[in-house]
Amino acid sequence: MKLGESKEDYLEAAYVLKRQKGYVRNSMLSDYLNYSKASVSVAVRGLLADSSRQVVTHEIIFEKLWKEPYGDDSTNMIWCFVRRLRKKMEKTEPEAAKIIQSIRKVGYYLDIDRH
Repeated sequence: MKLGESKEDYLEAAYVLKRQKGYVRNSMLSDYLNYSKASVSVAVRGLLADSSRQVVTHEIIFEKLWKEPYGDDSTNMIWCFVRRLRKKMEKTEPEAAKIIQSIRKVGYYLDIDRH
């Protein structure tokens, strides 16, 4: 499995369920993804540890995902990762990419209240 693919699956599933039902619960994610409820709980806590709309810097994103020190080319790697994530989300819902908001030269935040 490629780095970050699992996180992309969780984000996409959460988005789809929110659009369908208007809310998301761990049990719904578990059923949707066919994962155990315990693994969904751990993953969701990791993804949502920071509240919505809190900006996460490029440096923090890179070091958490790649587990390496931030370097000169790190921002480009993050940009490519976010681009792939947005494309994957757009396959399910054309407006989904707008949830991931960027702040130029700083980082990203999730605007889950946008839809």
